[in-house]
Amino acid sequence: MKKPFNLSIVLKRIEEAINPYPKAAMFELFERGYSTLFEQLVSCIISIRTLDETTIPVSEKLFKIARTPKEISQLTPKKLEEILQSVTFPGQKAYTIIGISKAAIHQFNGELPADFEKAYRIKRCWP
Repeated sequence: MKKPFNLSIVLKRIEEAINPYPKAAMFELFERGYSTLFEQLVSCIISIRTLDETTIPVSEKLFKIARTPKEISQLTPKKLEEILQSVTFPGQKAYTIIGISKAAIHQFNGELPADFEKAYRIKRCWP
């Protein structure tokens, strides 16, 4: 006789199966204190086409130098590209991160909105 589907049992089994593996980069960085929407977005950009094993230390390296939109926007694209050198597409990511930083400053007073409708209307501030 077939038992009815029990989501609680399935989720418990999944949790047990993944327990021995490291957490995904964004969760790990959040637990290490990089929990603002801005930090998570920047780390997410860093992680694109980059392994978590690289994303975490590069994100931490950047955040030791600059953690806020204001601090990151003061970096030159070349300096940010140097910090991001071990990720894929560091030059493009540097320009994107600086652009998002400037948009956060100019459009949202340095604080990214956690509201999809507001965030969707962000004006592009990079080439």
